[in-house]
Amino acid sequence: MSTGASDTSPSASGQSPEEVAAAAAEAAQKKYSGRSYWDIVKSQFFKDKLAVAAAWLVLLLFGLAIFAPFIANNKPLYIRGVFRKNYGTVYRELVFGSLGSDLQGMAKRYERERLAWEERSIEVRELYERLDQDTALELVRLIEPCERKIDDQAWDKNTFLVSEVFTALDSLTAEVPRFTEVDLDTVLVKELEDLTPPERFAKAISFAYDLPGNLLTTQRLSAFLELARERWETEVGLAQGTLREKFETLLSELDFTVHFKTNFLKSQRNEQVQAQADSLLAEARTLFASDFMTSEPERRKQLDAQAVQLGQAFKALFADKGPRPERKPVELNAIEMYPMLDDLDVTDSFFMPAWLLLVVLFPLLSWFGMKSVGKRLLICVAPAMVCALLWSTFDKVLMTTDFKDQIQNGDIELEDVVWAPVAFGINENDSLNRFTEPYAWVLIKRVLGWEDEEDAESSGEAGEAGADAESSGTDSGVAPFGFKHWLGTDNNGRDVMTRLLWGGRISLSVGFVSMGFAAFIGIIMGSLAGYYRGWVDFAIMRMIEIVMSVPALLLILTVIAFVPPSIFNIMIVIGLTRWTSIARLMRGEFIRLGDQEFVLAARALGVSNTRIIFRHILPNGMAPILVSVSFGIAAAILIESALSFLGFGIMIPFPSWGGLLSDARETVSSDGRWWIIWCPGFMIFLSIVVYNLVGEGLRDALDPRLKV
Repeated sequence: MSTGASDTSPSASGQSPEEVAAAAAEAAQKKYSGRSYWDIVKSQFFKDKLAVAAAWLVLLLFGLAIFAPFIANNKPLYIRGVFRKNYGTVYRELVFGSLGSDLQGMAKRYERERLAWEERSIEVRELYERLDQDTALELVRLIEPCERKIDDQAWDKNTFLVSEVFTALDSLTAEVPRFTEVDLDTVLVKELEDLTPPERFAKAISFAYDLPGNLLTTQRLSAFLELARERWETEVGLAQGTLREKFETLLSELDFTVHFKTNFLKSQRNEQVQAQADSLLAEARTLFASDFMTSEPERRKQLDAQAVQLGQAFKALFADKGPRPERKPVELNAIEMYPMLDDLDVTDSFFMPAWLLLVVLFPLLSWFGMKSVGKRLLICVAPAMVCALLWSTFDKVLMTTDFKDQIQNGDIELEDVVWAPVAFGINENDSLNRFTEPYAWVLIKRVLGWEDEEDAESSGEAGEAGADAESSGTDSGVAPFGFKHWLGTDNNGRDVMTRLLWGGRISLSVGFVSMGFAAFIGIIMGSLAGYYRGWVDFAIMRMIEIVMSVPALLLILTVIAFVPPSIFNIMIVIGLTRWTSIARLMRGEFIRLGDQEFVLAARALGVSNTRIIFRHILPNGMAPILVSVSFGIAAAILIESALSFLGFGIMIPFPSWGGLLSDARETVSSDGRWWIIWCPGFMIFLSIVVYNLVGEGLRDALDPRLKV
């Protein structure tokens, strides 16, 4: 047997085991010399190819969810054409709506409501509507005794006038006999003087109804009536302020509406009409800027007359001659629109550029020598924040136009259009294509030769129908315009792939946000318990044991039963039930690191406890927390899916993966409609697997035994 150079045993090299270990330690020290802890962790993580692939798959899942409006949408990404029906609709809304009825008579409407407040001739329900919610609820509590006292007159508590309340109280005051032998309670008077008007009102009501025999003295009822009037005067001032804000908001909305609709109309007309429209729009904005609330009566008449003239000018300029067939339609120009952008909000304008910069720019900065992770994150996130701020300043209007329907009916004279890759909405019903088999599965069977005669016959009919889908827009297997349902449809004809992409927004965000909230609570509680110890540690650990003693799903279902089923509430509830394990890990790290030399040195130098916790110990104890959070995200996704499956999660119309499974449970039958369950189930399975793989990769990279 050969004992050549390949023999590297200690005996063959003439070295003892201790010398070999020392040499290995020296080699490891040279290898990691000058590298930070997290650089070493990163290099170890990238050695795990499966974990790296899972991390990239996580980024891909997030990318699909973030860019879902661009990938799956029934609105075009770009369209150019003549919007004849929209032109007529906007024309009628502009002339007979904003300028025809809303603006005209605005001054008179405000004056009429203002006088109603001053004369106390408003109804109680109007008072509730005008006030803010807290004040209205308090007023309900205060007026209820009055309603009970005058209930013999059978007034509806929601319709009787406030002035009638005081009239009834005045009449009651006159009818109550004077008991001069009963002195006014001086203690009550002193108490009332020290209270605020709402408290005085409530106290007076309580005292009046607690009198023996339910008899009210004239003095006491008069005091109660005076407090009621005082309370009313306070509420009138608040209500009139709210009324003024209401009209100012209405004027602002009219300004925006007229501006938007005028721009839409003039964009389809010639340059001469566009110039005249700009002039009218300037006059309209001058009218919107008028002070309707403080104008004199003559000035208000002038404003109303200006509004009438302005409406007539808009009507003459944009005269729509299209509704009657015998009239010649207005000559319109083709315009370009980007309807899909209407579905984007501020969060989209932040996460879309942030995802692109993190995927593309973040690794490039590392290759160019920027090692600081914080600086690279700042460079990637800052432009996204600027985009979100700029997007928030744009005026956006939600377009409810059914583009497919108008194109098919000829209401849009189409010149060019670019649809999304999956051109279906999340709640777009296609009654002709209920339970359509996934088109991708049909192609696979066709390539592999798995089609039987029945499948071939049905696919042939679908192909013939798809040939004229552009004109008819209806068939048994292909959607209008020839679009394919790649993952099939459900019982309502909704595209499964679209709902999966948009459902990923809910499911993935629930996992990240809820575990972020849980990590925040767990880190704070665990840090306090591990650093201060003693009674603080005892109290926090007992709290953790109480929370952990109840099954997590049972606790979540109990809390969900008392709060509305919204995505925000689900995130909070999951976070409140998942922080305990993070807190225990954090506590253990603080106990382990609390007696280390660098902590003792910081204490000897007089460093504050807050700085020691958050600047010295916490960064060195985050390793196990990252692993726990990565596993926790997968668990949170599973919990949300379970809640949605049981009917306690995200409600219609917003889709989530668990909600899709719940719908499938109620609609699927035994005739082979497997895709309704398998597609959302596979997405849940895939997301949980990749998160677990990332967590295992982090755990192995953070294992101290792998650094030597």
